[in-house]
Amino acid sequence: MAASLPRRTALVILALAMCLCTAGGAAAAAADPSADRDKASEKLRLKLARGDASAKTLKEWFAEASKGRKPPKKATQEALAVAVADAVSDRKLILSEAQRLSDGLAAAANTDGLSKADIEMKKEGTLEVLEQVRAPEKQREAVSAAFDQAVKEQK
Repeated sequence: MAASLPRRTALVILALAMCLCTAGGAAAAAADPSADRDKASEKLRLKLARGDASAKTLKEWFAEASKGRKPPKKATQEALAVAVADAVSDRKLILSEAQRLSDGLAAAANTDGLSKADIEMKKEGTLEVLEQVRAPEKQREAVSAAFDQAVKEQK
């Protein structure tokens, strides 16, 4: 009996250590804003490539993707969603366009860990895609203004 007690203790300690390591890894992954942005970008990329980028869909996506330390206000999320939807609704984007646009919007939804230069690069990419799909200047300006507001609210 005396020999089995240390063995049980060792097994319990090993099991606890494994649980802590697993939980720590999950917490680290959840706290990584880059991983969150990549997941959000991938979801949106698929919708843009299929032509499913309605205002309602984009509003729902922004609500889900805006999980940073200080997310943009709901009104700003909706303004950006509507502006983008007006520009790309009923259009199937090619994969490269969908990727650049979704990466930019994911950055606007969650700026955690991004430098000013990174954010500016994502914004430029977003606006270039809108120009490539021949979105009117007024819509590009609306997207630009909403993008800037979303970034400002996260500072």
